[in-house]
Amino acid sequence: MQKNLYIDAEWFPNQEIFLIGYAREDGIVQQMYSRSLHARGFKKLLNDTTGHIYFYGPDIGLCENHFEMDIRNNFDCINLLRITRYCMPNAKSWKLEHMEKVFGCTRNVAKYKKSIFQIYDDWKDPKYRERVLQYNVDDVRNLVLVKQRLFKRYDISKEYLNSIIMR
Repeated sequence: MQKNLYIDAEWFPNQEIFLIGYAREDGIVQQMYSRSLHARGFKKLLNDTTGHIYFYGPDIGLCENHFEMDIRNNFDCINLLRITRYCMPNAKSWKLEHMEKVFGCTRNVAKYKKSIFQIYDDWKDPKYRERVLQYNVDDVRNLVLVKQRLFKRYDISKEYLNSIIMR
């Protein structure tokens, strides 16, 4: 069985990543931040992936810049935002927050969906950092669920996936 990877990054306005959450289909979510957020660990994570790398939005490009590596030309990267736009062209919104609602996903922390700028201050404040970590866990866990439910509802084919792999 292929090991897919799901990635959600959090970054400052200058596009510096401060947190990466990642998961596989087994439901376990892990995170890289502070001292664990380094190229060697991220490269190992990618190399342990035998399937697709799923993300929503600009995360792969940000990771490529942050770690100074070419991910798209070495791994099968799929932007779920592109698939939601294709399958649901008349959606009210294509934001992950809206897709979570459409596909019945819940969150423990929704605060930053309303004011994303607050996440930067909370990350820098040790008493609120745990809330930011939980928010990222919710993002990654829901990314897996949105992908699974989207693929089931719209019967996404392998041919279509192969046609949208980023290179």
